Amino acid sequence: MVADVDTLDLPEIDLFAAEFLTDPHPLLHQARSRHWLARTQIGYLVLTYDGVHAVLRHPDLKFASVALLGESELSATMLERSRRNLLHRHGDSHTQFRKLVSRAFTPRTVERVRPAMRDMLDALLDPVCARGTCEFVSEVAYPYPPQMICALLGVDTSRWPEVSDWVEVLFSSFQLDPANRARVWQAQEELDAAMLAVVERKRDDPGDDLVSDLIAVEVDVARLSDEDIATLADNIITAGTDTTRNELACGVFELATRRDQLQLLLDDRALLPSAVEEILRYRPVVPGTMRETLCDIELDGVRLPQGTVVLPTFLAANRDPSVYPEPDRFDVTREHAQPVHSFGGGAHFCIGAALARAELQEALARVLDRMPGFDLDCHPSEVEWKPAVGIAGPVALPLRFEFGS
Repeated sequence: MVADVDTLDLPEIDLFAAEFLTDPHPLLHQARSRHWLARTQIGYLVLTYDGVHAVLRHPDLKFASVALLGESELSATMLERSRRNLLHRHGDSHTQFRKLVSRAFTPRTVERVRPAMRDMLDALLDPVCARGTCEFVSEVAYPYPPQMICALLGVDTSRWPEVSDWVEVLFSSFQLDPANRARVWQAQEELDAAMLAVVERKRDDPGDDLVSDLIAVEVDVARLSDEDIATLADNIITAGTDTTRNELACGVFELATRRDQLQLLLDDRALLPSAVEEILRYRPVVPGTMRETLCDIELDGVRLPQGTVVLPTFLAANRDPSVYPEPDRFDVTREHAQPVHSFGGGAHFCIGAALARAELQEALARVLDRMPGFDLDCHPSEVEWKPAVGIAGPVALPLRFEFGS
């Protein structure tokens, strides 16, 4: 029997309540025990692993950020620019674009930049290891991903602070007052121009980098335009900077506060891939994503009318006890029979997932090698956390450790 979603007696969650922002998991567990959906002031949270899996793969659900913000709040120019974004493409447009990108952004692309990851990490860790203390977020986690993405794209790595500044402004785009909209649009134009200049330079002088690979790729006589490549470079920069830096800091926090788990990795580096998966499962820094129904659809006995905003929730899916036994236990030896949902799924599965995993694996390996026995240089309760809306993670992470090599 199918029921209209607005007639159901669903649990309700206030996404902006202090209780939820501080620790959402008790509320998510409680709500999931009643239904696979919960009502919020934005849309319907999807609380189960299977529900999130189904929503992310449904052909009649599209990415919903523009719908959520409301077209009246954004200029026509900003809206038109957003539609070039890979996330906002749907149907044939997305399929063709993704096919071209996938020919260039391959596992080989990621593997060839692993040596650069190690070099960058060593350069960041050298001054830290000379002291035996550090503030891990600002000194290591913050600069590492933008440097790495610059190297991947063929951008001068010395430009990473500029790139990082653009990302921070763009992620303030939810603040829709007129002054901030102008600031966001200026940052977007500057980033677009910078990436377009890189594409034009690589057409004349290709190198061993992703932009050059994207220029060369061809599928069924189709090629990517300069604007397409520049927009994709923007996507990789914005999607892969704050996410990876915060995920790395989360992982270091969990290991610093769980000496048994840290010792397992010190004793056996072969556990690093499973440890990264567990960090992604236990502390996904992106709480979820947004979808909007293109027509009336039915999911698991619930009818969702056209225009319904649905929120597949990675925080909840990754701790669904029907998939992950003892979901609130952090275990670097956990065997993940089902893939974590931290990178989304379906047609819009994160194209940079392999890159992020590699960055995290290499970073943790170098930290274990060069900062043995690292520990928090404060009480765990003193670590300040960003709220569980937007990109989460520790604000700062003071560490102490034995002098490294």
